Amino acid sequence: MNKKVRNLLPWGVVFIISAAVFSGHFGVGDLIFPPILGRGAGVLWFIAALGYGVINSLGVFIAYLAVSIQDKSLFGLTSRVLGKNFGIVFTTLSMLIIGPVFILPRVSSATHEMAVAQFFPTILYG
Repeated sequence: MNKKVRNLLPWGVVFIISAAVFSGHFGVGDLIFPPILGRGAGVLWFIAALGYGVINSLGVFIAYLAVSIQDKSLFGLTSRVLGKNFGIVFTTLSMLIIGPVFILPRVSSATHEMAVAQFFPTILYG
């Protein structure tokens, strides 16, 4: 009678984590194809929007799938490859860099193009 006990998170915790992941990856910077990219793509805007959507959705899905198949966290994957100390450093730096470098500029550019630039056309990107 050796039963393998599987620890599952409570549904409330799963909901909060899911909402945070959803908002981080599929927020305004991902759902709205930035007009400046469409303008730069010209007549091929649909192909550019399709590529943008595939990379933002499918790429993130594949990354989460890879982590879930290994049944590890980001720390678990990195420490397994290059050691525990590198895992700690890499995981910490990744979390500190992703928000300010990737997520915030994307969200702020979409906000600027959709709201600020419409009313203040002389205000350009800083």
